[in-house]
Amino acid sequence: MKIGLCMIVKNEARRIVGSLEGIIDLLDQVVVIDTGSSDGTPDILRREFGIEAGAAELVAENCYALSGVRNEGFAKLNTPWILLLDADERIARDQFQRVIDIEEDGETSGYFCAWNTFKDNTVIEDYKLSIFRNGLKQSGRIHDTVQYDVREQGLHAAWLDGVEITHYPDDAKWPSKKQRKRERLNCALRAEPSWYRYYWFLGYMAYQENHPQEAIRNLSIAAESQSMEFPVECLNSEIVLAEIHASLGNRDLALKVLARARAFHDSVAEDFEVKINFRLRPWLDQALEYCRRGELEKIKAYQFAY
Repeated sequence: MKIGLCMIVKNEARRIVGSLEGIIDLLDQVVVIDTGSSDGTPDILRREFGIEAGAAELVAENCYALSGVRNEGFAKLNTPWILLLDADERIARDQFQRVIDIEEDGETSGYFCAWNTFKDNTVIEDYKLSIFRNGLKQSGRIHDTVQYDVREQGLHAAWLDGVEITHYPDDAKWPSKKQRKRERLNCALRAEPSWYRYYWFLGYMAYQENHPQEAIRNLSIAAESQSMEFPVECLNSEIVLAEIHASLGNRDLALKVLARARAFHDSVAEDFEVKINFRLRPWLDQALEYCRRGELEKIKAYQFAY
């Protein structure tokens, strides 16, 4: 596979070399776009790798969305495959070589791999669709994703064994970043009120901050939509809703949420992302059993890396 990298950066002087140095010679093309660094990130790219970063400005009226900038980066790549990587992410050289050596089947348009986030001395296991065919686009004003376009085009993405992207967010930046995310999510919702993915993220933030009623309000909108465009976000919302209701002692509500989630999972079981979601159905089955036995204290949502 011939793969080009698209990376969007801002003030990544401390991390950019570590992200690129192990794989850059395996890439067929590299496009980096800087959105306003003040720490010399473009100079480091030029000095260390000979990369001339492009420049872009994020616009408040568009909720400082990155998706358009990413898509401009994709358009500059002439490789058939794209690797989307952030500066706080790493992929081991030997694992990336395994990606390059994949024999294309003509049917798969993208690959999910493990995405493990190191945060607060713990590892949060998840997955990410970071490798996909050129021609696909990112969508959404925040937490943009390529999965939407894969579904819209009726395409397929598969799981890639033995490949892991490790994610090292800067914990010191999280308080200010969290507030900015909330503002951007609210801005995005005003612009796209039926983009149910935003409700999931707002609800999960409220849950993390111990605001259960706000969390229930947003998560319920996502869950009850049963959106075929965002099936995993709907099911994630059900998981967290079930825990909240259980923690409040609302067994009937928790049971209703879990039963609804199981039925919806059955209806979307053939969705490419639902298929590779290794935690989802086992959690629902176990939580439903706990709920039926009245063991509400055992219903705990697994962590998400947001």
